[in-house]
Amino acid sequence: MRWITTAWIACLCSVAAAQTTQPSVVATSRAVSVLPASAPADPSVVMDLKLRQPHEAPKPGQVLEMRIEQLGNFTYDEHAGGGIPADVQALDGCTLRVHGYMMPMDQVEAITEFALVPRSLGEFWTPHVQQTIFVHTPPGKSIAKYTPGELVVEGTLKVAETEDDGYIVSIFDITATSVRAAK
Repeated sequence: MRWITTAWIACLCSVAAAQTTQPSVVATSRAVSVLPASAPADPSVVMDLKLRQPHEAPKPGQVLEMRIEQLGNFTYDEHAGGGIPADVQALDGCTLRVHGYMMPMDQVEAITEFALVPRSLGEFWTPHVQQTIFVHTPPGKSIAKYTPGELVVEGTLKVAETEDDGYIVSIFDITATSVRAAK
């Protein structure tokens, strides 16, 4: 089913590249610095590997807070697979708080899983695999309805390639403990 969502995302969106001169870090004592100010904010821009800063290993009990672009701050070939950096793989199992926009997969009410992407559907672009996080609610829980505004999702991060019909459709999944509107 995920390959349908990925294809749907690609059909709705076109590629747009953006750069920023602002530092790409959440300014909290628990945030992890990932990208220097000179690095592209959008991983669809081919990154110079010299600019990429590895993720710091989380401390026990630490809640990592970062943007989706920071989490997926590496180039990735979704056709060939492999190539997830070791520092990103080491984040598997950590608690992550991340901002993004809901992209429902097959529900608009009583939503139990959705894709979290860094930009709203109103912007024309195509998220790459490393820019998409699949969010799952705990068993028996759901989100009442589709929310078009920015969300903050917190939960346990799983880092692993997920294939569907021979295609890598995700590398990031979160089992959510909290989904709320961003302030």
